[in-house]
Amino acid sequence: MNCAICDTRKPKRTCPAQAALTESAAGTGAAICTLCCAQGREETLDCPLSCEYLHTAHRHERSNVEFDIDKAPNRDVTITDAFLEQFQIPLALLATALADAAIRSEKATDHDAREALEATIQKYRGAISGLPMETPALTPLTAALCVGLEKGIEVFRKLELEAAGKIMTDDQDILRMIVFLQRLEFANNNGRRLSRAFLDFIHGFRMPLPAELPGGEMNLS
Repeated sequence: MNCAICDTRKPKRTCPAQAALTESAAGTGAAICTLCCAQGREETLDCPLSCEYLHTAHRHERSNVEFDIDKAPNRDVTITDAFLEQFQIPLALLATALADAAIRSEKATDHDAREALEATIQKYRGAISGLPMETPALTPLTAALCVGLEKGIEVFRKLELEAAGKIMTDDQDILRMIVFLQRLEFANNNGRRLSRAFLDFIHGFRMPLPAELPGGEMNLS
């Protein structure tokens, strides 16, 4: 049996994306060679985050990443190490909410996450300035990721209210957190058409949401 894609080289791994394309069970019509895997990954192959070979490739890419912040938008937003330390739990909750929304959608890519983050940034810029901000029309997929982010914000504001009797995090803090996630997306997006390197990265830092803990009441689904 040869590779299901090139039909020339010997297959070395089972590809869930190829299995979905051929509507075949894993291992049946889904075995591909390493070269076709490398060339098709996140380009012609819609690789799910569950693929072990995708995780390995992303880890290798991250070890070679060089991020130039000057190429990212919203450079006027200052984010200090002290801020990141103070808001590490809300940041983790936001990242978790975004990753979970992407996984529920199944088809979301880093590019969808980038659009959702920018739309949310513009929303909070408008809330801070009091001026309406023009935002582009969102696809249903991007809109779903925006909803996921807003529900993440709901979670930690509810936790603050329960713990301190008032909401401590203002819109400026939320803006900084979303911009930080946006910079992470720019740093991790590998440029492939169907890149999920950023989503894979933030899912790796996933923390349990209140709804998943005993007695939790928040539901992010």
